[in-house]
Amino acid sequence: MKPLRVLIVEDSEQDAALLIMELQKAGYSPVYKRVDTASEMSDALDTEAWDIIISDHSMPSFSSLDALRLSHEKGLDLPFIIVSGQIGEDTAVETMRAGAHDYIMKDNLKRLGPAIERELEESANRRKRRKAEEELRAREEELRLAKKIEALKDEFIGMVSHELKTPLTVIIGALKVAATDGVTIEEARDLIHNAAANAEALAAMVDNLLELSRYQSDRLNLQPKQTQVKPVIQSIIQKFENVSEVHHLTVDFPAELPAAMIDPIRIERVLHNLVENAIKYSPDGGEVRIFGSQRDTQLLIGVSDQGIGISPEDQTRLFQSFQRLDVQNKYDIAGVGLGLKVCHILVEAHGGHIWVESTPGKGSTFCLTLPISDDKQ
Repeated sequence: MKPLRVLIVEDSEQDAALLIMELQKAGYSPVYKRVDTASEMSDALDTEAWDIIISDHSMPSFSSLDALRLSHEKGLDLPFIIVSGQIGEDTAVETMRAGAHDYIMKDNLKRLGPAIERELEESANRRKRRKAEEELRAREEELRLAKKIEALKDEFIGMVSHELKTPLTVIIGALKVAATDGVTIEEARDLIHNAAANAEALAAMVDNLLELSRYQSDRLNLQPKQTQVKPVIQSIIQKFENVSEVHHLTVDFPAELPAAMIDPIRIERVLHNLVENAIKYSPDGGEVRIFGSQRDTQLLIGVSDQGIGISPEDQTRLFQSFQRLDVQNKYDIAGVGLGLKVCHILVEAHGGHIWVESTPGKGSTFCLTLPISDDKQ
């Protein structure tokens, strides 16, 4: 005897019993449930798995068309056979168009066994076809993603190569000229200063790449400790004052601010990226302001500029890898679009949050929160 789980949609217990007897004659060992309302059928479909549905066509409060609709609404593809005492040709065509697989008259139940065997086989074939189609789509998606990743790698390598080569070229050129006979001490000092600034920019780019690599390989390990953030910011300001003499960098922190539980090296990387971006996208003579305050149990730090601002569309992409602002002169602005992604990774790793507030043409403010240390320092 072949096992068969059958849901019988039938208002007559006697007719349901006849169906079971016919299934047994056909060599099946049926496990079944009889329902005759939409709610009963819905519960049965939600709570149990079925091989086939056999439905009467017309019942006092339900019909085979109602049962078909309910089955389709639940996303099921079960063989559906209608067994009816009387059904007109037009109605039979309507039910087949609605998704019924066969209809059998109650005075011809000997057709039930072969019909079930045929529909179960066809159902198995449909499942095989769907699985094959899903596997094909999955393979096509894998190939598409592989091609996209390969293209991104090529783009990334080209972009990084260009961005690394630019400061290296400046460094090498400046040092060679500085070592040339006839160069004055003042000229040599300026050249070496230029080389050092480009070396720092190169080191910052490499640091961002390393942080992203650690994150992607699950090797980003923080070493948090109680840290006063203001000295970290003053160190960054000092570095950038030596690099950019055309921007005004200001610090606006209260005299007393609690220590934060942070990895100071990583937060210095975050603030370095934010200040560097503010300088990049600000006009000469613009002010870059770094401010801080206490917000409940968190420390709020912000970096604001008087630059070009950021459109709402760009704001949604800012913290993704390799994203650059959509501005006319973006190709004249150094960087590979990793700084803000690294900021997002490191701030979130501290249990904080980072966001941007900006209006195109009116500058931008990047804000972040960090946990305040429980201990006083």
